[in-house]
Amino acid sequence: MAQGIGRRQFVSALGAAAVGWPFAARAQQPDRMRHIGVLMPLPEGDREARQRLDVLKQALGQLGWIEGSNIAFEERYADVGPAQLPALAADLVHANVDVIVTQAAQPIEAVRAATSTIPIVMASVGDAVGAGYIASLA
Repeated sequence: MAQGIGRRQFVSALGAAAVGWPFAARAQQPDRMRHIGVLMPLPEGDREARQRLDVLKQALGQLGWIEGSNIAFEERYADVGPAQLPALAADLVHANVDVIVTQAAQPIEAVRAATSTIPIVMASVGDAVGAGYIASLA
């Protein structure tokens, strides 16, 4: 897989960050449809991008979060290349998603530049503290 991350590593990293969010959201407003923004630095037709998103949807489904039932996905793909990421991130912010899921440095930077209020779930980040994405692992 590109960026040197395996499927299990991706699920572990994403799952660890995402597990607490659904339960807290459900406790607050159980009837509200949640919107998950997904910013992929890969083209939409990329098999790896599709597999990663499918794994995320399966993992959330095991926690009771079913697409079309209580969650909806807003997916954006960098079909043209990395230069497209800031506009795609801004589009997700404009779509008023509850959380944005992304991976790797360039899309994380694009999302951080677009919003400081929407939580970001990130994968494929070697040193999130050292990169300044988070203050600490705690």
